[in-house]
Amino acid sequence: LCMARHNPESKIFTFDHFQGLEQTKKNIPEGSDWVEGAFRLGHPTLAHWPQTIDEFKERIQRAPNIYLHIEDIHQLKEPKEYEMGTVVAVNIDVDIYEPCVSALRFVEKCSWNDILLRFDDWHGNEPAYDCHERLACWEWLQRTQYSFSILENGSACCMIVRR
Repeated sequence: LCMARHNPESKIFTFDHFQGLEQTKKNIPEGSDWVEGAFRLGHPTLAHWPQTIDEFKERIQRAPNIYLHIEDIHQLKEPKEYEMGTVVAVNIDVDIYEPCVSALRFVEKCSWNDILLRFDDWHGNEPAYDCHERLACWEWLQRTQYSFSILENGSACCMIVRR
């Protein structure tokens, strides 16, 4: 909501299936809450989180520039089918490796020359998290040969990527 309020002329696209984390084939960092189903709607330990999709929609309706798509990250359509123009920034908050790979494949299909990527669960300098968002991003950058500059390398990461 904050991003939408501060950028009222911009379209904010959000994608979620609201079923929480999937099972990952990578190691789960000890002490993390990254278990299958975590962060889903109606999760008993997330009282502050909406309990239903309708409750979530109610919260975001205050920002008419948010376009919600309820879809699995692994099954997203082509960006043009969402009527997306040139993308300037993407926030990736999927935590684990597999959905991050799919999110980056979708970003690659979008229209952009320079893009700000923010990873919510980067965990820079924490080796237990090496095989999740950071690995997915590194593999993507290596495969595509995009240039990049890291602006922040902490629990979250911000980077500029150039085609």
